[in-house]
Amino acid sequence: MTTDPLVPLSPAATPTEATYVSLDSAFVHFDSQLFDGELRGAALITLQRQPGSHGFFSAAKFIDRTGGESPVDEIGLNPAGFRDRSDEEILATLAHEMCHLWQRRCGHPGRGGHHNREWADKMQELGLVPTTTGEIGGRQTGDRVTHVIVRGGPFDRACQEILADGRRIVRFEDRTDERSERIRQAKAASHTTFICPACRQKVRGRPSTFVNCGHCKVKLTAKA
Repeated sequence: MTTDPLVPLSPAATPTEATYVSLDSAFVHFDSQLFDGELRGAALITLQRQPGSHGFFSAAKFIDRTGGESPVDEIGLNPAGFRDRSDEEILATLAHEMCHLWQRRCGHPGRGGHHNREWADKMQELGLVPTTTGEIGGRQTGDRVTHVIVRGGPFDRACQEILADGRRIVRFEDRTDERSERIRQAKAASHTTFICPACRQKVRGRPSTFVNCGHCKVKLTAKA
């Protein structure tokens, strides 16, 4: 049963209810406010740890075991990506993937996970500016594209309706144990970004790997 996203869940809600009912409520609210109700019942939201991604969309991933004929698409959110991100940022990822769902239902998706111009235009209509760099002005199409929230735009307004009065949609995030954090920090420290001072080409690797730029033959400098 889907609840009104503007009505907070009971404090007695189970962790599963607090997570999935809240996300489904946000989906219904965005569908109503941003997609004219075209996406209702079209996707199953899951939580999956997918390295290097805050979320993903998979077409026709599920079938109804009770005999439904139409396949159901999947919107996956990565709980590991909830850490250090606000509810607004996480919900923007949900809306980002909903644009892929909208395109499958109402438009013409690009090959694979490619973010094409039709998708980018829909994102901008919602007040989410596509960018490959994470900043305004980056390329808006490609295989790996994120977004920037436009303050006062349609998504921002719809999101603030959900989060009014300090309501929380995302109550749980991955717990980081000390061993996992040490491994993460060790991996991050073992790879450094180097820049050629002449051609500005960037390469990434272990500090012992790169000495000189293969093109300019000058010493690479580590990026601060």
